[in-house]
Amino acid sequence: MDSPRTTTPGGYYLPVKAALELALRNKPAANIAVVGLGAGMIACYASAQQSTTFFEIDPLVERIANRYFTFLSQCVGPKNVVLGDARLTLINAASQSFDVSILDAFSSDAIPIHLLTEAAFRLYREKLTADGLLLVHISNNYLDLAPVVAASGAQAGYSMLLFDDTQVTPAEASKRHWGSLWAAVLPSAYTREFEAHGWQPYTDRRVEWTDDHSSIFGVMKWKKLLGIICLH
Repeated sequence: MDSPRTTTPGGYYLPVKAALELALRNKPAANIAVVGLGAGMIACYASAQQSTTFFEIDPLVERIANRYFTFLSQCVGPKNVVLGDARLTLINAASQSFDVSILDAFSSDAIPIHLLTEAAFRLYREKLTADGLLLVHISNNYLDLAPVVAASGAQAGYSMLLFDDTQVTPAEASKRHWGSLWAAVLPSAYTREFEAHGWQPYTDRRVEWTDDHSSIFGVMKWKKLLGIICLH
């Protein structure tokens, strides 16, 4: 694999890279929060003066990221990993301490619902600067999470845009460009600039999730699920 020192990694994070370049172009010393460590690839999108703090619930993930990948060790900029549930550990962060927060914890079959509720989004907003940006990776084979993100974002006073990067050509795939779907949750005053760079307004239905009530049945991709069941 190419070294992240010489080749900027892509994967399904290319929309994140573009969004960070847009949101942080006038913030050379920005602070970035990432919920979900994975291999640590997002760390490579920060400059030498921009810090990245990962919030990761599983200590094994951190050990794997450090042992088998080089993103945390080779990419520039200060990096920190905070272990524990993000809803609990983020409380300890100072208000308005992050310029961008990235949620990347929803692509597997098991969804941490408590990270998508209205209360969770109010917490994210409290920790973001006034013009802060929240990026949410909502690619999922079986759940349509856009209505939930839109509803929780609206309760926190945000607008939501989508970037559909799911249609990847074979040539792009050969260069490690993977398809993905991302939501940008941000103050309405900044949506026009993102729209000019390909982000699309979300105008569809909303599904409210609270800490007291949430259900995945309202956001299931039933046609896909039923198709799988019929095949078996």
